Amino acid sequence: ICLWNDVVRSYFDDAVYSESQAVVVRSEDFLFRFREVMDELAAWGLVEREPGTTPPEPCADRAKGHFECRTRNQALEFYARAENRTLEFSAEQLAQLSKGLDPELLRRLAYDGAHPVASWVV
Repeated sequence: ICLWNDVVRSYFDDAVYSESQAVVVRSEDFLFRFREVMDELAAWGLVEREPGTTPPEPCADRAKGHFECRTRNQALEFYARAENRTLEFSAEQLAQLSKGLDPELLRRLAYDGAHPVASWVV
């Protein structure tokens, strides 16, 4: 938990990642709002690999061909269900997370509140 706090806190530290050269994109936004994320990155100046080409589509296959991973459609279905957010955590683990995660980081990433899944599901 402390490692997560430290790593994520560094994403918002201009001395580590200059605001003019870096953006923070949640993985959920890549999953549920891929096109919007790519459009927003382009609006901020992300250079196309090959000017004038069609932007890439999200990969529908399992990540890196791993059979234990979900396909894109399976992931969309699984992560859209709020109850799956904490499904495989024990009560003790959830209590540790509740006490240890930095509330400011949770707020900045919209992971706080009663329905954080709503912030990424379209």
